[in-house]
Formats: sequence, C-alpha cells, structure tokens
Amino acid sequence: MEPLRRLASRRDFLTTLGGVSAALVIPTAATKAGIEIARAVPGGGPPSPASLANPAPRSIHHLAWVWQFQHDGTPEEIRDRLASLGLGVALKTHDGTNWMAKYDDTPEAITGPDKVQEYAAFFESGGVPFHAWSVVKGLHPVLEAEMASDVITAGARTLFLDLEAHAGFWRGTPESAVTFGKELRARQANAVVGTSVDSRPWEIDRVPMREFAAFTDLVAPQAYWSIFNTTGNMRLFRQSGYDPVSVEGITSSFVLDATVDRLREFGLPVHPIGDGTAHDQAVWSGFIEDAFAHDLAAVSVWRYGVAGDGVWSAVQALPPPQPETTYAVQSGDTLGTLAVQWGTTVDAIVKENGLQDPNFVYIGQQLFIPGRGPARAGGGGAPAAPAGAASPPSEAGGGSGASHTVRPGDSLWALASEWGTTVEAIAETNGIADPSMIRIGDTLKRP
Repeated sequence: MEPLRRLASRRDFLTTLGGVSAALVIPTAATKAGIEIARAVPGGGPPSPASLANPAPRSIHHLAWVWQFQHDGTPEEIRDRLASLGLGVALKTHDGTNWMAKYDDTPEAITGPDKVQEYAAFFESGGVPFHAWSVVKGLHPVLEAEMASDVITAGARTLFLDLEAHAGFWRGTPESAVTFGKELRARQANAVVGTSVDSRPWEIDRVPMREFAAFTDLVAPQAYWSIFNTTGNMRLFRQSGYDPVSVEGITSSFVLDATVDRLREFGLPVHPIGDGTAHDQAVWSGFIEDAFAHDLAAVSVWRYGVAGDGVWSAVQALPPPQPETTYAVQSGDTLGTLAVQWGTTVDAIVKENGLQDPNFVYIGQQLFIPGRGPARAGGGGAPAAPAGAASPPSEAGGGSGASHTVRPGDSLWALASEWGTTVEAIAETNGIADPSMIRIGDTLKRP
C-alpha cells in the first residue's frame, strides 16, 4: 500500500491556483473510448432535439436535488423557493425502468416523458433551470437508455445517472454499461450527461466508473461528510490511502479533497453534491469555498426535503462566479467540448453567439462563452487558451505523408481545416469508410 497521503488544505489550493496559458480540450461524451463516432462535424449526425429547444441561461447555478414530492414538498413550493434562492433543480424522473409514479404516491409524480416535459416548462418558466436524475441499474441497458433519452428530449438540461453498488442500485456488468452508453449517445450525441457516484474511494471501485466516464461529460460525487463520519469509514479511508488527520474526523474539506484526488484519473469536471443533513451555515460555506478553491464550477444540495435554513443561506450567499469570456476557436474544438470546459451548455453558447448551425465553428472564430470559466477536471488541468491564442500545432507537421495520432477533440473536419485539405481526401488516404468514425489513438496519414 502507498504511504498515507496528507491532503493539501484549502489555503494550499488557493495559493497554487494561477493562470496557465496552455489549451485544454476535455473529451466530450461523443469522443471518448468506445463511442468516438458522434462528433459534431458534417456527417456526424444532428444535435439532439433538446440541445436547441431548451432555454439557456446566461449563468450557471448551484442545484437542489429532489427525490419524491411526497417527501420533499409540492412542485410549487420547491419551484418558488429555489427561484428566490437563485438555484436550479435536479428532479428524479425514474429508477431503472420504472418512472417515479411507482414509488411516489402523490398525483404530481412523474408518469413518463410528457410529465417530465410538463415539469421542465413549469420550473423553467418560474426561473428555475431544470435538470434531472435517475438511478441506472444496467439490467435492461437498451430500455434504460431509451428512457434516459426521453428525459433529455423532454427538456432536462443535464441528466445525472446515479451509479452506486448498494442494494437497489447498479446490478449490471461493465459490458452492459458500454451498451447503455452507446445506446444513449446514439440517441443523444450532444446532451450533457453526468455520472453521480458515492464518493468514498472503495465505493467508486465497486462500479464501472471507467465505462461510464467514457460517455458522460462530468462526475457528480456524493460528498456526504456528516453521513460518512463514522469510525468504520475512517478506517476504510485510511486503508484507501486517505488520512483524515483532523480531530474532527471526516469533514467536508477532507471528503472533497479525497474525492477530487480519487476522481482525477477519469479526467472529467467534478460537480460535488453536498450533505444537506449538515445544517450548519459555516460548514456549508466552507464546503462551497473549498469547491471554488478546487476550481469547481458549482455544487449541489442533497436534498431539498432535508436541507435546513443554514444550507440555503450558504448557497444563496456564495453563488458561482460568472465572468464573461471571449474565446478563439482552436483546432479540434466543438461546442460540446467548449461547453464542458467552461461550465456551460451548448444551448447557451448557441444563443449568446446567434449561431445558426451548432455543428459548425471555424478556427479563429471569436465566441462569447457564458459561465464561470474553465471547468477543470479536479482543478488539475489547464484553462482553455484566451482569445487570440495560437492553435496547438498538429503532430503531422510537414506535408503529405506525415502521420498524426488522433487525440481527444480531433475530427476529420478539424484536421482537414488545419492541413488545408478536405475530409474526403483524408478519408480516401486512410481507407475510412465513415468520416465520422475515428478513434482516439488511431494513426492517420496526411494526404
């Protein structure tokens, strides 16, 4: 076992944060292992219906998660309070292959896509950005993917997939995870999809996180420090290489530090879900400040029905910062990659820039990016290059016959633009039958 790691304090993170000029292109769901085919390039397929239909905000929000109306409150109560706090909602829509009406006895319970669409309009019209979440089980991956797609089409800005190994949750295999991802992305190539996991390191090891990371855009770890603060969990944290050291035991700062470190290998932006059963405003303020110190864009509250006034006061007092950014498009960029990098949505970029075709951007194009800034994966990556920055050079320097290894964010269209050739010429030179199908690690010859 590795020596126990003593994690850096929030002060350490704050002092090490600084500007980095190198460009970071985070692979979107459509460019990761197994389903690299769904690039937003000519021939790559149209955007999802929801990606252009959803209203997009100029800002990002903290979120409050809702489980069941019978336990959390009425839709009207939830909407009005979240609107007053400036928060978005993440509403549970289904569990495996069952809509929530199976578990929630209220007449407001979700019975299918039409009800989801009704709630999307209900919350959005009240000033509350609408997101959704569901439990994914993997026993019927194709049907579960269809239901997830229906939720996105109905208007969810983000769909979070709750992936846990506890009883009543994931029961599939790594293969069924791959099937689910391929089926979902075949239907929703451009949608924003997140994976939510129990943040304890040993629990992450019990689920097919690597397979889910291949097709999702962010990870939302359940950082429930108060619930986790037991002697048994302290022992398991130490066995996993994380020593709480604090006499207070498992604190919000410790859980967040350990979580960001453990998830770093997956290269995804992190959106932590905090423990709503911890009602102390100072503790929650510290959690949000720690998240910002890690350069995480926003946080969530689990859940609306258990959070106290101290929680709501903290999230209202510490909203996500909202700087305005101008960005020069670089080789390999798509609106999907930029949305993930900068903590925003494809819809928002399209709306703010008046784009007619979200599948088409060109190198050097100046885009206004709404959001708080680059959403680095665990705070460890570099921000996207500022406006006017040079595009990163291709490995295929030189001329005809030079080779290039496909990297995250590449597409034949982007390479053709960079090399001064055409998609057809690259495809012909490399014997590619479908120009939308290239995989990370492939070697291409320059025509």
